[in-house]
Amino acid sequence: MVQELTVDLRRAPHERWVLTPAQVEQARELLRQYKTDLGLSPDMGELLISLARKHIRDEYWAELESLAVTLALPLSDVALGNFYYDATKVVPGRALGCTTKPGQPTVVNRPAPPPTK
Repeated sequence: MVQELTVDLRRAPHERWVLTPAQVEQARELLRQYKTDLGLSPDMGELLISLARKHIRDEYWAELESLAVTLALPLSDVALGNFYYDATKVVPGRALGCTTKPGQPTVVNRPAPPPTK
């Protein structure tokens, strides 16, 4: 079962993601699945993040860097996973990215409720 995860956007970027060992493994597996879905070569991933970097605010880039350290994964994997997630969560009429308000924590993943009968 996926554990609930709250990311507190009021914290400094390097303090936002506090993960249990189980959440680290779940995140690593999710990013592996995203990479498989994307089917990009490692060189392409590096190229895409180098091009995207100039369009991402320093605060958010620092958050991605911190998450990469926490997950013990290359920054390119974490950044591509974030881009992939954003691209699959597009809501008509809204920009890509997090829809929370600055300064408020957000629940990133909440376990599904039990099925109704």
